[in-house]
Amino acid sequence: MRMLLLFDSFKHSASAVQITAYVAEVLQQIIPTGKLASIPLADGGEGSLEAIELTQNYERIFAEVNDPLFRKVKTYYLTSQNVAYIETAKASGIQLLTKRERNCMNTSTYGTGELIKHALNSGIEKIVLFAGGSATNDAGIGAATALGFVFLDENGAELAPIGRNLSRIVEIISPEKTPKIKIEIATDVTNPLFGKTGAAYIYGKQKGANEKEIAALDRGLQHINTLLVAKGFANLQAIEGSGAAGGLPAMLLSYFNVEIIRGTDLIFSLLNIEEAILKADLIITGEGKTDRQTLNGKLVQSVCKLAEKHHKTTWLISGCIENNEEICNRLAISKSFSLIDSEEQAKESIENPEKFILGLSEKLKMALDDLDKF
Repeated sequence: MRMLLLFDSFKHSASAVQITAYVAEVLQQIIPTGKLASIPLADGGEGSLEAIELTQNYERIFAEVNDPLFRKVKTYYLTSQNVAYIETAKASGIQLLTKRERNCMNTSTYGTGELIKHALNSGIEKIVLFAGGSATNDAGIGAATALGFVFLDENGAELAPIGRNLSRIVEIISPEKTPKIKIEIATDVTNPLFGKTGAAYIYGKQKGANEKEIAALDRGLQHINTLLVAKGFANLQAIEGSGAAGGLPAMLLSYFNVEIIRGTDLIFSLLNIEEAILKADLIITGEGKTDRQTLNGKLVQSVCKLAEKHHKTTWLISGCIENNEEICNRLAISKSFSLIDSEEQAKESIENPEKFILGLSEKLKMALDDLDKF
């Protein structure tokens, strides 16, 4: 039997690489002679570069930039054939901050802009920007500032490029020349820039903002859109995905040659996922939490669609699974395994997923035995 592991990360718990290793260890103990392949995945958020590096021999380019709170951090991006692959989370990611530091009123995408500038200065002809996992809600004014833009208040004073200051901007001064380089923003987020389904209301809370701050951030996003429309740019609210990464695409869409593309599709193409699925008999996928949100285009759903297309048996191993029967039916999953049996186990499973994956050993053995009978 040829098994293929295609896991997303378990959010706030373990990376896709770690989860894949834990599951592989269990399966190798059960079937030592089984053929096992694995490709840890990402959807355009944190871990995207690591996923690419597992199958592609791209060059790492290191740079020292600012983190979301303007502290120096050394990170990297990838290059291949004059294309730079930049991960927003590497410079502006929420994982760079402690829980107490997280408040997207005060954070900036400035470091992401520095990475873009670094790539531009090295002669790159195209940038692929993975937009997920940010700690920010600044409409991209941080990245724009690093690229030479200036944002002024009513007194003509320069504003710090953070979420808190969006509503205070009265003038945007752009550099004399903006590069004509092509930028593809890779994200699975389809949210608009503002409103109840926009960047602030959907993602602000998990980035540390309270209800009052979320409302203020949303007003700021509306305000920046109004300023840009007044300058003759497109209404960003009408562009699907403009709310990704706290509205990061907003400034980039207005001043650069930018296209928003689906992160999962790009990753799947780079990693040749469909070809790998064709070669396997059993596909095992999973994520931290599988629920109805999974059915809205998340990575696991994309895996399941490809597996179903090629009539492959698919299993699911997730941290927790809500509406299990419905989810399995709609995703064409034949077996599902949750790391926890009750909510009381949630905290421990997040802190020690390896223990809980190893705890599935007997259930997986029985399921594999049943599979061999057919």
